Amino acid sequence: MVGSIRKGVSFFVVLALMCTIGTIGFVGFGYATFRSALKAMETTAHPLPIPEISEEQERTIATIDEQVRRLTVDGTAGEVSVPSELFNAWLRLTSYRGLRVIAEHAWFTLNETSMVADLAVPLDSFGAPGRFFNGKVSFAGELRDGSVSFSLSNIQPHAPSTRAFAWFSRFISSRELADALGVEELLSEDVVERCSIFVSSAALHVKCRSRDSAT
Repeated sequence: MVGSIRKGVSFFVVLALMCTIGTIGFVGFGYATFRSALKAMETTAHPLPIPEISEEQERTIATIDEQVRRLTVDGTAGEVSVPSELFNAWLRLTSYRGLRVIAEHAWFTLNETSMVADLAVPLDSFGAPGRFFNGKVSFAGELRDGSVSFSLSNIQPHAPSTRAFAWFSRFISSRELADALGVEELLSEDVVERCSIFVSSAALHVKCRSRDSAT
């Protein structure tokens, strides 16, 4: 949220995940083996849904976006929720550029306290030009009381499973990854100190104390 959510806080689900996969793949299997695993990925991006947004929903999203800005940028106190049915539309229309980038490569389903992301991520930056990671990633994360947590429970590429990805999925399942991925560093110190960001009842909630009360 602050600074386009630091270039898209949730985009770590895509980029930091792939960087971590690359690091562990290199250590566990060797460079050549892991590159071959990436090159086994698909050559076209899997089509993702495009939300149909009514004028009423567009107005609601604009209100949500303004409330988020007041909480995270202006430093006011309050709470705003983004329900599951509006979440992907909000990513498309938000004023935060980093979140709009996410919408180009992911479609999210919000469960009771977690998310599933359908991904179509180009792998050019990971040594596999012209290849895409198409698949689902299940994860949970939250910011509460100055503490950030993040864990992945499953990675399911659409391409035939490789030994490297199968091993990695088992390795990271339900592990606490916030420190390894540097999630807290993606958030401003102000937001970490004042705000809680979490998924509950199939909605994303942002709840902040006022900046004056936090000083």
